[in-house]
Amino acid sequence: MINKDFRSYIGAMGEHLIVADLLQHGFQPHMPVTHNCPYDILATKGTIRFRVQVKYRTTHKGKVELTMRRQTIGGYVPYDNDYDIIAIVTNKNKIAYLTKYEVRRTVVLRVTKAKNNQVKGVREFNKYQCINAAIIRARDQSNALLGKESTRNKKGS
Repeated sequence: MINKDFRSYIGAMGEHLIVADLLQHGFQPHMPVTHNCPYDILATKGTIRFRVQVKYRTTHKGKVELTMRRQTIGGYVPYDNDYDIIAIVTNKNKIAYLTKYEVRRTVVLRVTKAKNNQVKGVREFNKYQCINAAIIRARDQSNALLGKESTRNKKGS
């Protein structure tokens, strides 16, 4: 059983690794003062603003698995519309950024190649490592839900 203090330490390590990555990409990270905020980091750059939920996970059998839920006084509840980007940090300090539209309830990302060479239905961790690509995917997926044209298909883009 993992000590609760240790869990908060590794969570803080993951959050600070994301802060460093955001800074490297020119974003200004803002961390909430209290722990009851539904997201971990608010990132801004010019007119771009998005909420990041950070999850630290240990790789097991070449993959990372995450179930999107948070603990409350009444038990576990799913995240609603509490974040825009989910950042998964592994015990090897690798980062994957997924949009809220790419994460249903559970997500599994393959960190190493499957031993049986399976590729169908496999989501590779390394395809989600760019924050800028995640922001573009989030914007395009959000616009698709609103019936708007993809920003990459507009003239002059």
